[in-house]
Amino acid sequence: MKLQAAILIFAAALACRAMSPNTPFEVHLLPSRQSIVAGTYPKFTLKVRNMSGKAIHGLVDLDRCAGWKEMYASLTVTQRGKPVVVGVGICDPFPFDQEDLRDLPPGAIMEVHVDGFPQLLDELPPGDYEAYVTYKPGESALEARFISNKVSLHIEPQNSPNQPPLQTPASGTPAAGAPVAPPPGAAGR
Repeated sequence: MKLQAAILIFAAALACRAMSPNTPFEVHLLPSRQSIVAGTYPKFTLKVRNMSGKAIHGLVDLDRCAGWKEMYASLTVTQRGKPVVVGVGICDPFPFDQEDLRDLPPGAIMEVHVDGFPQLLDELPPGDYEAYVTYKPGESALEARFISNKVSLHIEPQNSPNQPPLQTPASGTPAAGAPVAPPPGAAGR
């Protein structure tokens, strides 16, 4: 019975796509890295391509208005097909105005950097996950939403053998995000 229901849902999805082949957006998600260390935020790039054949006006520039990302480009993380629940930070989006809107010409791609905030994804324990984004192009609650592809994400435990070795740049200043080696002679203190 469940298999029949799944087949009917799949057939309905194909029929809907066949009825409206001129979907205005192609939405594609790419991870910055497919494997990260526990305690760090996963980072993604969402590519939104205008497939409509005409310019689309009034899209919110989500890299400029980061507080609105959760509303317009909502990241969902799942494990074994079930949404993952993590803490949520405070997000207070400010109002946007005309300078925060952009037009997307036919065929053009708008890139949005997504880390899932205000979800505290740095709390994800080690394991294998999938992520996708639901993109909403406008302010109307009735407006269509577009689902990106799913991408895989692996979170390694801290101090895993797959982590890059500790690095100390020649200048003595650690690179942003790089693990820092302890000073010489600090072992055993």
